[in-house]
Amino acid sequence: MTTAPAATPTTPTTNELIDRARTALQRCGVDPRTLTADAESITASSPLTGEALFDVPASRPADVEAAIQAAHTAYTRTPQFRAAGTLIQHLHHQSA
Repeated sequence: MTTAPAATPTTPTTNELIDRARTALQRCGVDPRTLTADAESITASSPLTGEALFDVPASRPADVEAAIQAAHTAYTRTPQFRAAGTLIQHLHHQSA
């Protein structure tokens, strides 16, 4: 029995990485076209080559706090998450 040789992985191009990043953002509900970079921006770079992919707006502390609060509110209002949190706390107390 012979086996086929393993495919050699290829390194994605910068344009492929840009497309993958945009697709990932869209899957998270972010429209990449709304990410206009202003004076306060961060350049996303390829971890493989260091090439710049695109700029994204930098978050200020107030932006981060608002995002955390929104996530907390969504988490506590969703019955499945509340039930999971209750179960985790119960299991934690049993193991202590």
